[in-house]
Amino acid sequence: MNHPKKKLLSAALVCAFSLAAYQQFAHTALAESAASSESKPVAIVNGKPISHEMLEVYAKLQHTAKPGTPADEATLIQNLVSLQLLTDDAIKKGLDKDPTVISQLDFQRLNILASADLRQLLTSHKFTDEEVKKEYDRLVAAAPRKEYKASHILTKTKAEAEAVIKELDKGKSFADLAKEKSIDPSAKQNSGDLGWFPPQQMVKPFSDAVEKMKKGTYTKTPVQSEFGWHVIKLEDEREVQPPAFEGVKAQMEQLMQTKMVNDYVDKLKEHAKIEMLSSGEQPAEKPAQKPATEKPTPGKK
Repeated sequence: MNHPKKKLLSAALVCAFSLAAYQQFAHTALAESAASSESKPVAIVNGKPISHEMLEVYAKLQHTAKPGTPADEATLIQNLVSLQLLTDDAIKKGLDKDPTVISQLDFQRLNILASADLRQLLTSHKFTDEEVKKEYDRLVAAAPRKEYKASHILTKTKAEAEAVIKELDKGKSFADLAKEKSIDPSAKQNSGDLGWFPPQQMVKPFSDAVEKMKKGTYTKTPVQSEFGWHVIKLEDEREVQPPAFEGVKAQMEQLMQTKMVNDYVDKLKEHAKIEMLSSGEQPAEKPAQKPATEKPTPGKK
């Protein structure tokens, strides 16, 4: 849809993986504790013991894959026996030398060790209620206090937008003109209505114009953005009340954890020598800093 709403990239997604992915990796890590030499195995397959620790890891993996499903220990042990038999058979066939299999094993090792590192990081600092409240207050202070409800008619040229304004001046319906003249495909269904939005959700020329308008008026001069030329009608505006702290406390804490992870990874990058050798990319020791938001593109967020 060619309207001025832009895609918002949360600061929580600056890192390549989300916190949810980190937490999933942490839950599925296979190296939670080293098997003790004195640990009694739950089974022995062709002389190879299957440790109780391995059973616990497998049970956690099953619980993650199928939450709420009761774990039948006997079935889990039988599954591990089958896995060991298949592993032995694969090695006998030389599959452990297959390049694809080697790459998959290398990735699993990479994934597991990274998960262990992130799990340690996430458990190393528990944010206090005071820290979370302080971050909440900071975000509330920076948040816009108004939301707007507007409609628009989008045209390819300034002349077309000016012609629309002349028809509006003659009393023609804004909704009818939106259906007839707008190049925003959604206008056919919603008469150009953009619904409620905070200013930062729109591309800047659009939001700047809306913030200066009075309710019930339309722009007398076309507004240019990267999408084309807009004729805007401000339908309504309202004050925004921030959500109660207790209602968003858990989300705030998760956001802070994600930022902590992102900052940690960024710090690791700063002290690393990194060369990007993928096709079309120039070698660089350090990746360029990512912007806080994406360049707005057509379409709803």
